[in-house]
Amino acid sequence: MIYGYALTRLDGKEPQFFIYSVDIHPAYQDRGYGSRFVQYVVDWARDNGFSESFVPTDKDNPRACRVYEKAGMKHSENDCDRMYVVEYKVEE
Repeated sequence: MIYGYALTRLDGKEPQFFIYSVDIHPAYQDRGYGSRFVQYVVDWARDNGFSESFVPTDKDNPRACRVYEKAGMKHSENDCDRMYVVEYKVEE
C-alpha cells in the first residue's frame, strides 16, 4: 500500500506529490513489488501534471533507499534522513 498526498502550491506552479508511506506485506517483500508500486506512482504523478514526487526516509533504512533509487528518485540528505525526489519536465 502506498499513501500519498497531492500538495497544491501557493505560488500557482504545478502541484507536488508527497509519498507519505510505502508498506509491503512481509510475505511479498524482497520481490520487487515496492519498487514497482513506487514506479507506478511516480509515473502516474508525472502523467497527471505534478511537478515532482518526493518521499522522506531515514538514511539508515537501506531497503527503502534501494526502492526509491530503483524508481529513478534522487536523494538529498542531511545528518539523519534523506529526501528522495523525482522532478518532471513540464512542456510549455
